[in-house]
Amino acid sequence: MKNTQILNNEGYFDNLMKPIVVKQFKGKQKINLNADSARYINTLVVKEYMNEFNNEEIGA
Repeated sequence: MKNTQILNNEGYFDNLMKPIVVKQFKGKQKINLNADSARYINTLVVKEYMNEFNNEEIGA
């Protein structure tokens, strides 16, 4: 699947990013996240990626 196709499906991209976000916090940062924190951070990361993909300004 092409990167643009992945980003065109925000739900799929959100699910794809969840384990990556958790792994980065647990593995590299040595921070354990509870489920709510992991979801919140993942939502922020996905929104940022989607804004960049859609060329939107932060806070727009």
